[in-house]
Amino acid sequence: MQQNLRTILATTASAALVSGLLLAAGGSAVAAPSGMQGDFNGDGYRDLAIAAPLGKISGKAGAGYVAVVYGTKNGLDKSKRTIISQATTGIPGTPETSDYFGDRLTTGDLDGDGY
Repeated sequence: MQQNLRTILATTASAALVSGLLLAAGGSAVAAPSGMQGDFNGDGYRDLAIAAPLGKISGKAGAGYVAVVYGTKNGLDKSKRTIISQATTGIPGTPETSDYFGDRLTTGDLDGDGY
């Protein structure tokens, strides 16, 4: 049961990363798709998704999260990042101890929209 939950959560996190969860505050996409694999925000630079399944969220040890660090012309910029967890709006569930959200990551254009 816990393995199935991990798979569902990992799939949800991956889908969120590549289907437009990374939105501007107003709720619209921040950039057009660049067509470059691993460019989550469409700015023409590769980004990095980092799994942190043992991370603490809302005081829950092992709740887990995914950190996305955005690329620039000079490489990755640690100051430009997004944290995605079950405490993030649009992600189902709530952070719980030992959820291990983000245990597995994958990327892909799941809905064919270029992101």
